[in-house]
Amino acid sequence: MISTSNLSVLDLLRRRVADLARELAERDSVLHERTRHLRVAQSLAHLGSWDWEIESGEVRCSNELCRIFGRDPGLHHMTFEIFVSALFPDDHDRVVTAINDALGGKAPLDLEYKIVRPNGDVRTIHCCGEVLRDDNGKPCRMSGSVLDVTERKRTEAMLCSSQEKLRQTLQASGIGLWDWNSDTNNMAFSEEWKRQLGYEKTELADSFETWEVLLHPEDHDRAISYLQDYVSERLGEYRQEFRLRHKDGTYRWIEARASFAMEPDGRQVRLLGSHTDITDRKTMEKTVRESEDRYRTLVELSRPGVFVFSEERIIYANHTGAILMGANDPQEILGRPMFEFIHPDFHHDVRENVKRLLTGRASVHSAERIYLKKTERQSQFTLRPHGSYGAVHPPSSALCLISLNVSRPRRHCVRARNGLRRRLGRAPIPLLSAR
Repeated sequence: MISTSNLSVLDLLRRRVADLARELAERDSVLHERTRHLRVAQSLAHLGSWDWEIESGEVRCSNELCRIFGRDPGLHHMTFEIFVSALFPDDHDRVVTAINDALGGKAPLDLEYKIVRPNGDVRTIHCCGEVLRDDNGKPCRMSGSVLDVTERKRTEAMLCSSQEKLRQTLQASGIGLWDWNSDTNNMAFSEEWKRQLGYEKTELADSFETWEVLLHPEDHDRAISYLQDYVSERLGEYRQEFRLRHKDGTYRWIEARASFAMEPDGRQVRLLGSHTDITDRKTMEKTVRESEDRYRTLVELSRPGVFVFSEERIIYANHTGAILMGANDPQEILGRPMFEFIHPDFHHDVRENVKRLLTGRASVHSAERIYLKKTERQSQFTLRPHGSYGAVHPPSSALCLISLNVSRPRRHCVRARNGLRRRLGRAPIPLLSAR
């Protein structure tokens, strides 16, 4: 017969067991839910976990790791031998060496390598592992994680390919790039930027001081001032030209263009720009200016009169031409109607010939006509238009007239005309033009 006191103890024990069972059930439920969350997180992140019993060779792994290796979690049992057999042939020795180094305590296990799935698909994974040792320091377990980085590597490869194509394009086009942070003063130059000045990638420091030191002394203050004004005002387009010192000691003309880039926080502190070597263009412009000055001097000093007409008005006359028309200075007749200087008997004929020139039915017209001097007293003289009384280039409507006063002895006029013809014939550019 069980006493009343014994029944009380049994009831207490039963209640205690029931409470423990409920507590274990609740903890099991929480553990199950956390495990489910972990599996979902691993699946979304393509992150698998593993635990290797070194002595038995058994590998316990998460479902996501099995999927990364292309195996069904419910049908395949992972072992170390299966893991090794999945290694990409070119990576096999490197991975085995890394595992042995980790077991020997030489280095932690942290590397990227390729694996081959049973269906032949090649994946790239990033593996990290930690070695657990017994009391004697002998490795007994290794556990870690595997991250599938295949898509990231593909994206990186595409980005590298795009960057290389951009680099080749910029190099072929001769455009250098630069990036300046106006807050920190940090600056970066592309390889082509440095190559324009004869330097290799590592021969010039990426700094604002590098650009400033290379500036031509005559351009330094102007270039710095322009940059500072643009940063403070930020109006219009950043575009300026200056000279930078080449590695060989010469100076190269550079055209710089830039604009501010928007930061994630909305600020505009980084000026992204390009550099184009325009030395050849500058040299050509200088040559053209010198040539224009030289041949303009020839025209100004020539004995024949030279005129350019546009819309029936004089827009250019050399000194001789002004004298022929009774003026002391070309400015006195500029803008005057051309028909003021042509005898009325020839107005109709001149208009008809001008039409023929402007419509392309003729490129050269030559004739002797009577012109009038615009002085206090009108006097008349005969001019012979020689050369192109209208070398017309559409859509321009400008006519060029080279005239000789044949009222004087013809022999002197012919000599002057032939001399001018020889000099103008050597001109590499049009002497006179109008818009």
